[in-house]
This record gives sequence, structure tokens and C-alpha cells, in this order.
Amino acid sequence: MLSVVLAYCIVLLLGSLLVSCKVYSFIHGVNAEKLIVVNHNNFQDAANRYANSNYWVPFHVVAIIIAQLSSCLFLVKHTKGLELTNGIAHALFTSIFVYQLNFVSALIGSISSIIVAFKVKENQNIK
Repeated sequence: MLSVVLAYCIVLLLGSLLVSCKVYSFIHGVNAEKLIVVNHNNFQDAANRYANSNYWVPFHVVAIIIAQLSSCLFLVKHTKGLELTNGIAHALFTSIFVYQLNFVSALIGSISSIIVAFKVKENQNIK
């Protein structure tokens, strides 16, 4: 359960940094007059288009991968023989509780967790 909380905290922290970066860069764009807005509705539309653009998708994906890698590694690091079971359980719990069954986020998180569990199991077998 601690690894799921850790994944949630990492995603929340990285998401907060990403949102503050979006807001700062949008305000900077408005101040530099790169984004021209005439009235309140145009300003709101421009902000929504800017924040929801595909430009930010790689940052969201990186945040999910970092959260999954670190929290799954925290979970399976010291387990003996149950690495894949714990990795799959971690993927399932984060898909439900952290990513709330969002298909893309849950898929990226699940793949990351299973890869970490597989690599840790492989390293345990080598030793």
C-alpha cells in the first residue's frame, strides 16, 4: 500500500510542477504578446487551448513513468520470489486508485510496473 501512496505522491508532485510550468509559460506568452486576446472569452479559450495542447503530453507520460518506476522498485526490491506477483498487483492498484482507470495512464503505468518487476526478478535470479 505504501508504494501506491508513493506513486500517488510522485504523480501529484510532478503534476503540480507541470501545471505551474503551464501557467507560467502561458502568462509569459501573454506578457510577451505572443498570444493575442481581445476580451475575457478569447482569453479563456486561448488558455484552454494552450493548456490542453498535445505539447504537454510527453511531460505527463514522463511523470507517470517516473512515479511507476520508483514506487514499483520500492515495492519489489526486497521481495524474494514474488516480484512478478507484486508488480502485477502494484500495476492493478495504481491503475484503479491513482490513475482511476484512465486507459492511457493505466496502460503506461502497468507496463512500467511489470518491466520493473521483471528486471528485479531477473537480477534476483542472477545473484
